[in-house]
Amino acid sequence: MGTDRVKERGCLSISTFFLPDVTMNKEQRDTLLALLPNYAVPCGYFRDKYALDQLARLTQKQPQKVQSLKTSSGSMFLQKPAVRKVLATFSDGIVLPERLLGKWPENTLPFNWTVGSWGTDDPSDYKWHQTTRFGHNLVLQLNLDPSVVDEYYRLTGNNDISWFSDFDHPSAKKQVTLAWARLDFDLEGDTVLIEEVQSDFVKEVKYWAEKYEKRRSEGKTLGYPYGYGLIQFWEKALLPSAKLWEEAMLATTLDFIEYELGYRKVYMHTWESGCRLKHIDGSWLPPKSLYTKLPKKFGFQLTCEHPDFLKDHKPLKRRKKKDENTEWWRWEW
Repeated sequence: MGTDRVKERGCLSISTFFLPDVTMNKEQRDTLLALLPNYAVPCGYFRDKYALDQLARLTQKQPQKVQSLKTSSGSMFLQKPAVRKVLATFSDGIVLPERLLGKWPENTLPFNWTVGSWGTDDPSDYKWHQTTRFGHNLVLQLNLDPSVVDEYYRLTGNNDISWFSDFDHPSAKKQVTLAWARLDFDLEGDTVLIEEVQSDFVKEVKYWAEKYEKRRSEGKTLGYPYGYGLIQFWEKALLPSAKLWEEAMLATTLDFIEYELGYRKVYMHTWESGCRLKHIDGSWLPPKSLYTKLPKKFGFQLTCEHPDFLKDHKPLKRRKKKDENTEWWRWEW
């Protein structure tokens, strides 16, 4: 459980400060951040790596034969090209985590991750931060490799890349954040809730590259000195990461939850529960695919059972009184 992992890091004491229906305050957040890496941790991702990771989790407690996996919840991962390539090397057909992990092809994309936070101690500002519970979320930031950032500088001649990141969002301070995930959890429990998965950087670069391309086709390039360079950056340097950022972000988040926090029961908002419980409406609504197709792709199952630490959450209690169910995505191993 997460509590056991937290004990190893010496931070169990901060769990006593957590109150029902309230996530971390500033002091608790700072204590937890001090126990996690305060530097950029290298990582990598390649297409369908998540399928290998999820199969490894399904076989942690007991090795399984490929044949038995075909009739289990892991069957959805077996036909992925990256998985088929690895399974073809198993002469005995027995699947073990150590046989699945660490298989890095040449086209692996380099990234790094950092940890931050998001939230407020001001009750009047709570709804604007779009957290389910009042307080602070832990944030996992997936950042671009410096080589990709250098390509931006080289191709555009512009030494400022920060304008593609929203300063009102939890991007890393010393890295260029491709995407992030926000997490809520209870140190005395065994459950993590993925509050949000999002990318400003991909959306903004794509928008401006397409805008410049349209103006260039119309012969309207005056006033856009970096336009052509940005188009090249999008097409030549960023596009591989842009195509995989959703997979890479959720896969890295699950690794972080397992290896850094020590939890094995993960919930994620559905689109409906996220919008309702995080007070999101109008133009702020997130893309539906991030909360429908993405968790389903990773093997998450829909459930009406909510995370344990939300048992005293007043909005959920009100919905139950009205006999209105709230669905969540859940993955447990």
